Amino acid sequence: MPRKLSDFRLASQVEIENALKPPKDLTGYSTGGGIFTNAPGGLHRTVIFKVMHETFGPPNSDAGEKSTWEWIIFTPAGLLTVYDYKGSWSIGYAGINVEPSNELLAEASAFRDALTKEARKVHISKKQIKKSKVGGAILNPYALYRFTTNDLMEQAKQIVEEIKRLGKEKDLHKVVEAINKNRIVASLHRAAFMTTFLSLEGFINLVYALFLKDRYRNDIYEKRLRNEILPVKILEMDVYCHSLEHFPLKEQDELFAAIQHFINTRNLFLHANISDAMEAHLVKQDKYLVVTRGETEEKYGIASDMRNLTNAHVIRANKLVQKLVVKVLQAMAEEVRYPFAIVHSGIWVEYIRKKLDSIYFPLSEEDYVPDSVIESILNGSTELDKDYFNIGEDEFKPMFNEML
Repeated sequence: MPRKLSDFRLASQVEIENALKPPKDLTGYSTGGGIFTNAPGGLHRTVIFKVMHETFGPPNSDAGEKSTWEWIIFTPAGLLTVYDYKGSWSIGYAGINVEPSNELLAEASAFRDALTKEARKVHISKKQIKKSKVGGAILNPYALYRFTTNDLMEQAKQIVEEIKRLGKEKDLHKVVEAINKNRIVASLHRAAFMTTFLSLEGFINLVYALFLKDRYRNDIYEKRLRNEILPVKILEMDVYCHSLEHFPLKEQDELFAAIQHFINTRNLFLHANISDAMEAHLVKQDKYLVVTRGETEEKYGIASDMRNLTNAHVIRANKLVQKLVVKVLQAMAEEVRYPFAIVHSGIWVEYIRKKLDSIYFPLSEEDYVPDSVIESILNGSTELDKDYFNIGEDEFKPMFNEML
């Protein structure tokens, strides 16, 4: 019969001291280890803390440097531990230089099942979230799409190297293979261009999700802002978001014009619109039939159509996104500028709201970033300067694009 959480009890102070009493004349020894680690059952550590605290009372052990709480549970086969670590939680065992016996592993399994069963009963309704939410964590779309872009571009680079090797071959089959790989590179560049834009949109949405003023946190404004066009969300960021001392960008800024061009090009791609460069015209001139094509246009170092998209355009588009990030960070109030500069590129962004129109980013030891790195981010160039146009590698124009 499955055991209940109430079937277990806290270890007494004497039991803990006896189990963890250091052996004489021995300087190096272990005090335990993990059994079920990394959030067994997929439950968040805060839910586990709530259930443990309500069942057993406050933690009965010193959590150590890398944890914030720990309970030690008595079983006939030995002592179990429940603790948080690196944003997760685990079940382990306590004892000097011991390995968990089969009996203790069985006790750990029974305890895990009982604990996770109780934890799954904790249900937070949407109404409770709206009324009582004081913080949370956001899966960062900006970071996710940056990683996606980097992965796509790295894959494209590897294929380009293969194309260069194939270019030295005289075999017809190798030539055909090189042409096919050119097509793959062109596809990867198009995909990376789109994910770069998604990182831009993701960053703006992240800022609005974290810093939106409380007066606008209602269904009316949030729906309106979700449907708002991106340029307006950029220009009006200081209107809708707190912790900004001034607007990040003005309409007359060259950076804003470049981002606007990036947005317009993305819209052509996203909606598969037929641009002038994608259309050839058959014209009768005198007694001749002449084919003419629209000229391709490049603005701010970024192509205006998919025919001529290269790695250079993706790299510059990514630089535009980074320059916008710097502009927003520079516009922020000092108390949030540094912490947000640290967490803005993490996969998860944790935050706490202590009062109206304020935000706090709890930082752990793993979040540490040298001041020099943060300063280099905050002092990054926001101009379309020589460094912006220098892509740092050879531009590769896929042969497939030349055939279009």
